[in-house]
Amino acid sequence: MVAKYRRQVRTGEIGVIQAEERGRDYISSKSDDEIFGIDPETGQPKNVLTELLTDLPAKGYGMIAQEAIKQEASKRFGLVLETKFKEQGAKAQARFPLNPGKAKSMLEEFTDELASKYEGEYKNKIVSFGEAYTSGINNTLLIRQANNQI
Repeated sequence: MVAKYRRQVRTGEIGVIQAEERGRDYISSKSDDEIFGIDPETGQPKNVLTELLTDLPAKGYGMIAQEAIKQEASKRFGLVLETKFKEQGAKAQARFPLNPGKAKSMLEEFTDELASKYEGEYKNKIVSFGEAYTSGINNTLLIRQANNQI
């Protein structure tokens, strides 16, 4: 008696991995300005995520790749946002090293200006990150000011 068996091959996960990799590659090919949503010609914000996702099916990107692109775009947006605030925070600390109130005002104005160009998810990220970052810089400068007075 010969026992017969079937060999099962799972290709589903490989397809998922390739689609996710393809999505990550697509986002990594975009510049920071494209991810952050500033139109280089007009200087005005645009909803990059909506534009990217609208064009993807026509370019052959499926649902898994689109989800990977959405996640990676959100991560990149956060990284670009962090870089922008670090640069502005350094300027505020250099300009007002012993005046936390003025540095805080400068960063709050920067946050408001940046957030005013966006709506929805982007705006919420900017406001929440800006508030947290401004608070951290303010605390650092308050400590520096107290140490200077001692």
